[in-house]
Amino acid sequence: VTVPTTLIQNVIRSRVGQPLDPITVSEDYQAIYGLRKFANVVARLEPTETGVVIVYVVTEQRTVRSVGVRGNDSGKVPTDSIMELIEIRPGQGIDNYRIALVRRSIEQLYQSKNFPYARVAIDNEALSERGELIFVVTEGPNVVIRNIDFVGAKSFPEGELKKKVQSKVHIFLIRPGTLNEETLDYDVGALKQFYQ
Repeated sequence: VTVPTTLIQNVIRSRVGQPLDPITVSEDYQAIYGLRKFANVVARLEPTETGVVIVYVVTEQRTVRSVGVRGNDSGKVPTDSIMELIEIRPGQGIDNYRIALVRRSIEQLYQSKNFPYARVAIDNEALSERGELIFVVTEGPNVVIRNIDFVGAKSFPEGELKKKVQSKVHIFLIRPGTLNEETLDYDVGALKQFYQ
């Protein structure tokens, strides 16, 4: 799909006959790039006998034709909840950085629902061949903390050690018992500091 020149002209503020303003040229560059239709935008100034011509050289991005999710089979994370995280819309350019951010957001959503090993990938074939952005979810097991044991702990009672960690066991309808790698790292550090 070719981006119409009028779309670009509608967002730039530099006008023929006006004095050259580098700040306006920079803002125009940002506005063109902000359309999310281009992989690259370059602003060039070409001197002429009567002034300067501003040339914006753009490289069109392939665009997203559709967005979807596959693999969220457990029903614990509804497709609607995932789709709310996806800020990439059909018609926008394929932007790998933004896609990576969405992948990470979906993984974090799953982790908050006790799927600590959930991973999200992209169907690269569908994206490159048809422009279909499909997030492929591998949910992994639904994990909850059922018990916390301190093996080998003899100096302090288990109850006192449990107060030092942030990880908590699952209690139906009261506490989810979420397993989180960052929290585990914190817990290990907190226990090491407590024992020093």
